[in-house]
Amino acid sequence: MRRQDDSVRALRIACPNFSAEELGALRSIIGLLKPYLKHAWVVDAAVMEAVAPTDLCLINMDHPGAPRVPPGHARVIGCSSRPRNHPHGTLHRPLRPPEILALLSEAGSRVLGERQYADATPSLEWSYRLAAWPRDLDEWPKSWWRVMACISAEALPLPRIAERTELPSRYVELCIERLRAAGLVERTPRVRETAQAVQEQGERRRWSGLASRILQRFGLGN
Repeated sequence: MRRQDDSVRALRIACPNFSAEELGALRSIIGLLKPYLKHAWVVDAAVMEAVAPTDLCLINMDHPGAPRVPPGHARVIGCSSRPRNHPHGTLHRPLRPPEILALLSEAGSRVLGERQYADATPSLEWSYRLAAWPRDLDEWPKSWWRVMACISAEALPLPRIAERTELPSRYVELCIERLRAAGLVERTPRVRETAQAVQEQGERRRWSGLASRILQRFGLGN
């Protein structure tokens, strides 16, 4: 058994589209696993709605509606009654204690490690580059193909990937998390871009595209 570090605050889990029964089951599992976890975890009303960034976000992939997951979550993991129909790393529903133990143990160490790194270097952020395409690409959501294509040539931070692919941040985060779980993406630190810089580059790209279309319209393009 492991002894939890009481000097570190409890890590938080958001479950934006879990039922009350599933939330209760998750709390029970965490309670049973407490002696085996190095870090404390908590699921409560303040975070289960995912109104603020948390350390881990669990998504019910079987739910017909897309959950509201704002950007900033350290990790987003899907759960399904048929996990093989989803990308690698998807957990079973109902939740299984061995899978939760493995997830919380690994996620806790990584979240705290990244938090210490971010605290020491607040001006840096992670960028991601595709290392290899999934062999089972046909089983991945088509929208995620755009994410993989976007980072196939250069490493980009999450906000830039979302801006270039025109996809919601929650889908980009989930795709990157699946790629990381499958060992298909490389991660490197880079200087954090300000929101103004991202907006200015987006505007320059739009104006460049407009100018190109005008030139082509008058037969002046390549």
